[in-house]
Amino acid sequence: MHKVEIYPEQSLVVAVFSGLVTIEEIKQANIETAKDPKFKKNFDGVTDFRFAKASFTDQQLLQFRESALKSDFTRGIWCILASRPLETAMSLIFANKVQKNHIKVFSTVEAASAFLNRDLRHLLAQSPSTARSALNSRIRRSATSSI
Repeated sequence: MHKVEIYPEQSLVVAVFSGLVTIEEIKQANIETAKDPKFKKNFDGVTDFRFAKASFTDQQLLQFRESALKSDFTRGIWCILASRPLETAMSLIFANKVQKNHIKVFSTVEAASAFLNRDLRHLLAQSPSTARSALNSRIRRSATSSI
């Protein structure tokens, strides 16, 4: 599953992937983004794979990377957020040769924010486990204070 948000006032694209993600889904997200009238090729972007699980081979990724190198999809600065080992490795393989777009891979929103010189915290969801922990803490505090 994916969700793409375009913020023209910030010249920014935010793409968030979750669950099992295929190369076809990544291509589809790029096609949707390119067709959106709010999108401009000079926009910067962040692709968030922290909640995704790669469902593609390294060979499929290399083929996708080759097509990305030939395309004129974007001229902005992009970063990829990844937290799992496989997704981080795949992101690094992709970003390694796609120098023209200045793509970097990060594991934290803070590092991605610094790279893009924008505060991304309000645009990107926190991890589901962090959200659950915060909710559980509020429930425990509420239960304790009512005793």
